[in-house]
Amino acid sequence: MLGETLLIRLWETLTEKGIGGWLSPWQTRRTGRAETDVLRERALAVAQTENDVKDILSGSKQLTPDYRLIEGPASSDGTVTRDESHSGVLAAEAHRNLIAEQMRAEVNVAKAALIAEANLEGDQQAPPDRRVGEDWLFRWRDLAGRTSSETLQSLWGSVLAGEVKSPGSFSLRTLDFLKSLSQEEAKQVERLAPFVIQKEFVAYDPPASGVLESQGIDYGFLKSLADLGVVSSARRGASRSIPSQQPDRFETGLIAYRRVLVVRHEDAKKTVNLGAYAVTPIGREVLGLGAFQPNEAHLRGVGEAIKRQGFEVLLARWTQLTETSGQYSDPEEL
Repeated sequence: MLGETLLIRLWETLTEKGIGGWLSPWQTRRTGRAETDVLRERALAVAQTENDVKDILSGSKQLTPDYRLIEGPASSDGTVTRDESHSGVLAAEAHRNLIAEQMRAEVNVAKAALIAEANLEGDQQAPPDRRVGEDWLFRWRDLAGRTSSETLQSLWGSVLAGEVKSPGSFSLRTLDFLKSLSQEEAKQVERLAPFVIQKEFVAYDPPASGVLESQGIDYGFLKSLADLGVVSSARRGASRSIPSQQPDRFETGLIAYRRVLVVRHEDAKKTVNLGAYAVTPIGREVLGLGAFQPNEAHLRGVGEAIKRQGFEVLLARWTQLTETSGQYSDPEEL
């Protein structure tokens, strides 16, 4: 089914490495239950497991050796018991904490995987020939398992979705960057994302500059992102020259997630010149997670700035079909 092939690739990638199999939709769908029932069951499974982890940490519940969850501490034969010695109490507490932390990590990974699923649902891009690397996937699992923040789980889910769509998109260095990212820093990245074009720059020529200022994308905000390593500088002055992608006429597309500015001119030697804040290599990877939508007013402002240079500019919908190609539709002349 159209839009489902990437989902299949996602869960194949995870379950063949023993990750998230307890929430794999393909197992539960074989029973013939309705899609809404499957989704509800998976959400309840995550919520119940989170509650079980809290109960284990508090000591009100315990896992027996055969993995039954019972009330109170348990002995090796599954009966409730109390060991009052210091070593017994310490061993029981260490074991309880170890089990609970491992379960918590599995829940965090499952939540990130479900976010990746949501990001890929309905995506029409064909799965690539390459697969996600094993070392990358295990590194992702370990790091995603450490965060319970919904904001950061969203990032981990998005990075998994992006890697499934295009293996190699996110380096191990970027995973380490995400590991050290605070929730507040993640929100700053999310604030910048709607203004990024081609995953490479934020244009600030008028009238786009007015939109940036109205949204608080100012020097102070950009300085914090420059310190973080997402943009190269918070100061204006840098420019971006964009040549034609065609040899016999000027034509290029500036993609902003699911929108694109199609720029045309009869002279193939012309170039588009825009004042822009440059995004760093790590910033390009983080801002290319795919869960964002462009700021429509800013994108129209950029189109107007290009039009003032004598180009014909269309604003259209963009559909990514493969890793390297796509198509636009419903063009509107600016």
